[in-house]
Amino acid sequence: MDEKAIHRGHTFATVVSDSARATVLDAGEGRDNSSVRALLQDILGTIKDESKTITTGMWKANISGVSELFPEATLIHDRFHLIQYPNKALDRV
Repeated sequence: MDEKAIHRGHTFATVVSDSARATVLDAGEGRDNSSVRALLQDILGTIKDESKTITTGMWKANISGVSELFPEATLIHDRFHLIQYPNKALDRV
């Protein structure tokens, strides 16, 4: 799960995909807590029991939504975000 800018400025969409099947499961407008939870609840019935690991960016709404709605799944952060933060810190030094 990750958020994507859909217009210039601050308009975002949250996208939930299945990496094992290489397919987008759903997308919804917004990236705040309520929009993330609504999106996850829409697809919860079909994937909750199958989901062992969920990958997100480091956006707080994604992390809290996944932690709340998928308590048994392991939450990991995607490589892009894990590398982005140390690189920014290194650039500042």
